[in-house]
Amino acid sequence: MPLICTVNRIHEIKPGDASRVRSSMFGLGDGLSATDPQRHPNTPRGFTLIELLVVISIIALLVGILLPALGAARKSAQTVKCASNMRQLGIGFMGYATDNEGKYPANILNKSTTWWYQASVIGVYMPGDVKTASGSIGGLTMPCPSDIENAARSYTMNFWASSDPSPPGWLAPPSRGELWDAGAPNLSNLMLAVEGWSLFPSGGLLFTRAWLGGEDFTPYQNFVDRPEAQVFGGREFPTLPSSRLDFNRHNDVGTPYDAQGSANFLYADGHVSLKSDTELVNRSTRKSTYDSLWSPIDRKAE
Repeated sequence: MPLICTVNRIHEIKPGDASRVRSSMFGLGDGLSATDPQRHPNTPRGFTLIELLVVISIIALLVGILLPALGAARKSAQTVKCASNMRQLGIGFMGYATDNEGKYPANILNKSTTWWYQASVIGVYMPGDVKTASGSIGGLTMPCPSDIENAARSYTMNFWASSDPSPPGWLAPPSRGELWDAGAPNLSNLMLAVEGWSLFPSGGLLFTRAWLGGEDFTPYQNFVDRPEAQVFGGREFPTLPSSRLDFNRHNDVGTPYDAQGSANFLYADGHVSLKSDTELVNRSTRKSTYDSLWSPIDRKAE
């Protein structure tokens, strides 16, 4: 084993130490290179390719886990905002009824056409909403945030709550229902407005029907078995919806445009509730569950 002698000491040279010893002997430092981690112990070390790939994989996994949750949270927030819009609409209806002896707005189609959604009718009680070119109100509270992008009105009135539904041909046989107002019993079960399909075009925007219900249809049919129509120049449906209520707006249950899912309902006492189709009808008996009523005589209508 080679030996080297320094002042007062004799050192044994181990294999691989020769270069370090030469550097020390000739004043070249301790034998460590400038980039050696032992010379600069606090110098940060970069990531290796494998470490970067592991980090990227973890991030991708987290994104995959979080995205569905974020999407669900966004949809839930839109449903809550939709319910809030309908409560504001309910305040407008109740304000109108207070000023008109308990009567809700009329829906009349003749020389003096009057619809509940006109700026001169319900718009008086909802000053924040925008008057459209057709004289109706839209924007702000009238479209549901879960509706399609160019929807200007997402809600429609219960036919049987109209103070004057005309022409008379729209009236269902007396056995199908009866008109009611703010003095009717069971206001917490009587529907004042529901979510319909935005399908009628005007100024590049889409609007719902004026009302749902009425005519010669049972409560069950008005809920889930009264197909929507294709409107010329309006919203195009790849498949005609099996109900005039939009049950697909707040979830993806069942087949698109089928009457399966849930919708918000505004009741005459002012509260709003999200109801599923199974809460509203019994498909085996083809009858309503009478949880929500079109008119006070729904049970007799079936």
